[in-house]
Amino acid sequence: MSELPNNGGAAFPDPCGAHPGAFPPDQPKGMTLRDYFAAKAMAAILRLPDKIYTDALIAKYSYNMADTMIYERENGGAK
Repeated sequence: MSELPNNGGAAFPDPCGAHPGAFPPDQPKGMTLRDYFAAKAMAAILRLPDKIYTDALIAKYSYNMADTMIYERENGGAK
């Protein structure tokens, strides 16, 4: 079984603990940072002029960008 990609943790964590027990302890609370980055990348991809992609390619490119953003974030960013 392949290892899951780093999801970056919670995009909008619940620092006050307002919802104890609402999520499994080993899961991020709410949307992951990876999902948030992918959604932002997808919005940008969809605005590209004269580009026609399949839904699968849009999702793939969006998550590839999100994975790159998380990697760069954890490794000091582009130099």
